[in-house]
Amino acid sequence: KKKNNDPNQPKKPKSSYFCFLDKHRNDVKEENPNYTIGDISKLLGNIWSGLESYEKKPYEEEALKDKERYKNEIEKYSKI
Repeated sequence: KKKNNDPNQPKKPKSSYFCFLDKHRNDVKEENPNYTIGDISKLLGNIWSGLESYEKKPYEEEALKDKERYKNEIEKYSKI
């Protein structure tokens, strides 16, 4: 069975990978207009796996900020 989700519940935090995808997806789409969604995902996945840890650092920091945002919002949500 599918759960009934509350539409007012805060969105879960993004991972560092999803922060990376948000920043680069449109660029890849523009460079490769004939690629399907699957092709774009594979390409971005390969790029992500090839990055060094220092290159992933900004996305990890962004993910931590989003995690804090979620933590604060879920605390407020739980009090309601």
